[in-house]
Parts: sequence; structure tokens; C-alpha cells
Amino acid sequence: MTRTDDSGRRVSCRALRFSNSSSGNAFVKLPDRPDSFLFRVAAAFVLALPLAANAAASAGAAVVAQPMQPVALPELRGLRDATRQGVQDQRLEQQRRETEERERRSDAPDVRLSPDAPVTPGTPPAPDAAQLTTLPAEAPCVVLRDIAVTSVDGTPVPASFTFLRRALAPFIAQCAGAAGVAQIATFATDAVLAKGWLTTRVLVPEQNLTDGHLTLLLIPGVISAVRFSDPDTRTLWRAALPVSEGDVLSLAALEQGLEQLKRMPSQDADIRIEPGELPGTSVLVIDTQRRRAWRLLASVDNSGTRDTGRLQGQLALGIDNVLGLNDLLDVAVQHDLSTGDDRFGAKGGSLSYSFPWGYNTVSLFGSRHQRTRALRRHRLRTGLRPGHARPTRHATRGSRHRRTRSVRRQRRRVRQCQLRRLSRQAALSPGRFPGQFRRRRLLPRPALLRLLMNQRCFRLVFSHVRRQWIAVGEHVRRGRTPGASRSLRRRAACGREGASAIVTTTVTAGYRQRTVATLLAFTVLGFSAQAYAQIVAAPGPHAPGVSVTPNGLPLVNITAPTAGGVSHNQYQQFDVPTQGAILNNARTIVQTQTGGWVPGNPNLTGDPARIILNQVTSALPSNLAGYLEVAGSRAEVIVSNPNGITCNGCGFINTSRGVLTTGFPVFGGSGSLEAFRVTEGAIRVTGNGLNAGNLTHAALLARAIEVNAAIHAPTLDVVTGRNEIDATTFDVRSTEGTASGAPAFALDVSRLGGMYAGKIRLIGTEAGVGVNIDGDISANGGTLTLTSAGELRIDGKVHAGEVLDATAADTPTATPCE
Repeated sequence: MTRTDDSGRRVSCRALRFSNSSSGNAFVKLPDRPDSFLFRVAAAFVLALPLAANAAASAGAAVVAQPMQPVALPELRGLRDATRQGVQDQRLEQQRRETEERERRSDAPDVRLSPDAPVTPGTPPAPDAAQLTTLPAEAPCVVLRDIAVTSVDGTPVPASFTFLRRALAPFIAQCAGAAGVAQIATFATDAVLAKGWLTTRVLVPEQNLTDGHLTLLLIPGVISAVRFSDPDTRTLWRAALPVSEGDVLSLAALEQGLEQLKRMPSQDADIRIEPGELPGTSVLVIDTQRRRAWRLLASVDNSGTRDTGRLQGQLALGIDNVLGLNDLLDVAVQHDLSTGDDRFGAKGGSLSYSFPWGYNTVSLFGSRHQRTRALRRHRLRTGLRPGHARPTRHATRGSRHRRTRSVRRQRRRVRQCQLRRLSRQAALSPGRFPGQFRRRRLLPRPALLRLLMNQRCFRLVFSHVRRQWIAVGEHVRRGRTPGASRSLRRRAACGREGASAIVTTTVTAGYRQRTVATLLAFTVLGFSAQAYAQIVAAPGPHAPGVSVTPNGLPLVNITAPTAGGVSHNQYQQFDVPTQGAILNNARTIVQTQTGGWVPGNPNLTGDPARIILNQVTSALPSNLAGYLEVAGSRAEVIVSNPNGITCNGCGFINTSRGVLTTGFPVFGGSGSLEAFRVTEGAIRVTGNGLNAGNLTHAALLARAIEVNAAIHAPTLDVVTGRNEIDATTFDVRSTEGTASGAPAFALDVSRLGGMYAGKIRLIGTEAGVGVNIDGDISANGGTLTLTSAGELRIDGKVHAGEVLDATAADTPTATPCE
């Protein structure tokens, strides 16, 4: 750089920059004449500044792996090292500006197909939400009790239109006539259009409204075909448009597609919507206007230095749609124009490529720059090879906003060498993801380094064995040994290659804190994902919503109950962790004992459920290791899994009755739960047992039950065998069984197990299958009933407060009863 003195002369200056993690950046300007007094004063300041900065950084660091002792350098060498650092930082800053400029040129335009309409004077204000959801008073009218949205063929509406149920909720409990029904249909259509579904409509089919149930018909606008207006267009539209044939047409997809089509400077595009052959279908026609698909730019400037050449030339070539993917390719070459000697000067090149794919855009960039300058009897060479890969995802967009997510994987390599003399300082910027960091290492001066690397370049690599950065020869590659090639063995024999020296490593406290915070974050996310995966809903109409509470417990938003008050929920996996799980039966926010405050269940629009049925439809057994809590209104909880249930510390909170069964539920005509049909499966109570003492009734219904831990309940029903059991009274009707697969004992209570309740009823109905009781059974406040269709073997203690009734098909063994 140059400046003008008081006499009007232009004086050339050197700009030096020093970087330190504690002291920040310092800039010093030195005149070009070394014999001036100002030069000597500034040189002394340059020598003192790095020593003071290193001392302050060493005193302020919280964690240091091995302290560094800087060696005093001669004046000219310190000036030369500082000059080298200034040239490097200048190159890094220039490269950063070039990268940002290239990214700005490659960014896609911002397309908005629905701009906000300007408000002109005299325009009446738009009605508010309360006015739109208030039906007019008319007679006759019917009070609406429910509003359902169905498709033409009776299949469930797509998930993208489930918002209509919440949008139409304000119309429920209002009296609607002909005008009111038309207003509801118009409101639903406007809500669909506001979400960007351009060709989707909501109609009112012919129906009877005397029962208060209104049904709306959703006709989604489907894309039947996508084509170019010019059949000779050499472009793949699937790379630009995030839609395909059969998808519902949306405004967001059209805007995203136009942005991807217009991202090329040589192309302009437009999309027309034409009616399809079938009702409710549309055809997208893409009109493109193309110009020259390549660009050539040549430039000359004086941005260089005196030693590397003032004049710098650049030649850049850009090509659009190289592979027919609406992709961009940019190639640039730089070289100095004033040195006339290839041993000195500056040169480099860069390559940039980006392509779209629907809502994603991938950018790849790589470059290489090298500068060589003369320093009296030596030459200083600086090499820079940055590069990055960045995928960008357009997450959401609206009429006023657009949100994108991008991840950048960047790698930057800096290599410096001072020809004919060993350089003592090296700078390295390893690959980063996603942040940027730089590490500086000060190399010691043992005779080994001078012997191996004098008159040669060196570079730093990270040794995963030593967990340290090591300095190696420039020809050494990661993953090789000194004897990996003939050339390396020859250099090692000459004493110039193959050896390495450990570089002193400094670790700051801030870097370690960030590492620990990252590990803790991944640990918390891992625990949350584990809790979330223990309950997995099965796809279908009976799939509940599964999420996680703020403290990590699984939260199940149960399905809406039937007219009989039964919420039928089906799962692929249903396991309760030791912390417990929550069944959300509340319409508004409510506080729970295990999960704290939980939000309201969006699936509940009417009365809460009286019975919550949790049925596993896969082949996975259930493991209940914690409490099932009902949030909101108290309800009966049923866990049904024909593959088996294991209870190890399970229980219920805010529950009237708890039922564990391996039977299949049987429903009545009104959606009420009639019975359980048990054909297979076993229930095992182990470990911490089953605590149902806060219930009014508990029941275990399976073909076989194994009790190896305590069971506590006020009233307990245990029914084994192949039966059909009434869901309300638990009355048993035995079904025909087969001898294959029958257990040795339908009910097996080991010495570690026990049943403690006010009233107990144990029933085994499968012929030839007995009941074995080695533990304690105590019915303190009522009747104890033991019924077995096979052998009744009692080796433990059996106690009844009032009546003990024991019946067996075979003669029972001696029983120590009380």
C-alpha cells in the first residue's frame, strides 16, 4: 500500500498484521526504507509485540497441554516472519471476499407468486376471524355437533389437510342453515387457498343434517403431467421442481421450482397451469427463454504487491446447464503479469459447481493459490488450498419469509516454506464442521529438524496414534510409512525424509468447554431419542401422536374416543421406561405427577375417553418398567399384546381400572368394548412387581401367567386359558383349545411371587393345565376364589379374610391355608 507524505511524495509501506487469540489483531505500518529512524523504532515494536502477546495468552489459558518457550530471533528474521504472516493474512482475506462474491452470484432469485396487495385509500378493512367464523341467524337451522372432511372415494384425507379440522372447530355448536353451510364451505376453501393449495376445492355433498353432523367433500388438485412448452428443451425438470405426477399442486412448490429454473443467468422461466383431462387434475407447462449459455470474463488490476507483481490478471469462464440439471460451473485462473520470471509472482485457480434438486441445492468449491516473493537471499512461498461442500435445504417459505438450512464442510490447507532456510513458524487451518477455527503451532529448533528439513518445505499432519500434530516432509502422505515407496526410502537413506518431530500443542479452556457442551447435547438428544423410540405408533386410522415431554418422558396423544367412550390406539412397539409414560386425555394444558406440565391433546375435540385401549399389532412383546399416568380426566387403561407382556415395576396413576391382557379386543356396534378373546400369550410379573394399589380394580388376562414378584391391588382378577372374557364384569366363557402349545401351568406363582389384595379371583379354564402356587396369596378383606380345570397345587401360604373357595378338576395337594 502507499501513502502521501507532507511534501506530496508517494511512499510505499508494508502492512503487518499479528493475530493472537487473547490480544486480538494488531496492525503496524513500516516504511520501505530500512535506514530510517522510524523503521528502527517500528521494528523494535514488532519484536516486542509477539512476546507480550504470547506471555498474556499463556497467563490467561486455563488448560495448557505443554507450554511453549519462544526463542529470541534476530531483528531481520523477526521482520521477515512478520512480513510473511502479513502476506498470508492478506491472501486469506482476499480469498474470503472472492468466495462471498461467488456465492452471491450463484444465489437463486427470490420468487414470490402471491405478493401482498397494496392497501389503497378508501379500501374497506378485511373482516376479522370472529366475523368469519360467526354464522348468520336464520330459520330453520340445525345445531352442528360435528364437522367432518372426507375425500371422494372415502379414503382418509391427506395429512397436509388435517389443519381443516382445527380451522372449522369454531363452527361447532352454532346453528347453521343454508347460508351458514355455504359460509362454512367458503371458509374451508379460503383456508385451503391460504395454505397455498391452488387447485384444491371444498364442496358440500348432498346429506341429511338432522343429526347435526356436517360432512364436507375435499377435492384435491392433483398434477397429472409436467412438460416444457418446447419439446426440444435439454433440461431435466425433476431437478428443479420439487413435485411429480400425482402430487397435490401447491404454491410453495411452484415458487421453489421457479427459483431453481431462474438461478441460471442465461435462462428465464415461467410456469403455466392448464386443466388436465380428468376433473381435479392440472398440467404444468414450463416456458423457458434462453440466451447464450456461457460467459467469459478477463480482468487486469494492480492489487498485487511489488515483490509478487503489481499487475494481476484473471480469466473466468462460466457455463450454465452443463449436465442438464440447471447446474452452474465457474472456472477461474489468476496469474501475475509483471514479473517475467516463473520462480516469482502469484498464480492460482478456482473451480465452483452447484446444482439443484427439488428443495435442495448443493454447492462445491475448491481453489489453489500460490505466491512466491524474494526476501534478500531467500524466497518465501505461501500456498493456500481452500475448499468446501455446502448442501442447502429450503425448509419453509411463505409470502413474507423463507427459511433455509445449510451445512458447510470446509477444508483449508495453508503451507509455507522459506527456501534454503528452515522456517520456524507454520499456520494450519484443518477442516471444520460447521464452524471455523485456526491453530498456530511454534516448532522447536532441535538439530533433527535442521537436518531433515533444511532447504525443503514441510507440512503438519495429525497423528491419530500420538493424538498430536507432527511436522513431516512435504512428500509424506497420511497413512504411509517412510518405506512405502522407493523415492521415500531413497530420501530417508540420505537423511532428508522419513523422520518427524512433535509439535507443541496448546489447548484453550474455551475449546474444551465447547467440546464438553457438544458431547452433553448429543447425550441428551440420545436419551430423548431412546425414550421416544420405546413407544412407536402403528400407521393407520388408530395411530396416536407420540412425542416427548420436557423432562424426556414419552407423551402419547391418544386418539379421539368413539361414541362408547373408547380411545383405540394401535402401536408397533409399546414399552414403558422406568421413568414412566403419559397418556394424554386432556383437552387443555394440565399438570402431571411424572411429566410436569403437558399441553392439551389436539386429537380430543369432544368429551375425554373413559377407556384407553393400547393395542400392539406387531410381533414385539411389551416391557412395562414404569408407571402409566393418565393426564387429564381419569380413565380405565388397557394394555393388549398377544405376544406377551412383562411387568417389572409397572403401575398406574390417575386410573380407575388397569387391565393387562394378551387377548384381542372385541367391539360392539356403537364402538364400545365388549370382550377380550384370549388365544395365546403370557404375562410375566418379575423384579419390582405390579403396584395397582391406587386402583379400584386390576385384572391380568392371558393364556398363561407367571408371577415372580409381588402384586398389590384392592380387587384382583387373574384369568388364564383360552377364553372370551367380558370387558366389564370379567365373566369367563371358555373356548375350544388345542393341546399344542399348552403351558405346564396356566398360573405359576413362585416362592418370590405373591398376590396381596382385598379380594382375589384366580380362574384357570384350560383343561389339563393346572395352577401352581408356591408363594403367598392373601385376600385380607374379602373372598379368595381358586378355580382350576386341571391340577391345583398349593405349596405356599393362602389366606382369606372371609371365604376361601378352591375348586379343581383334579385332586388338590395339601394346602397350608389360613
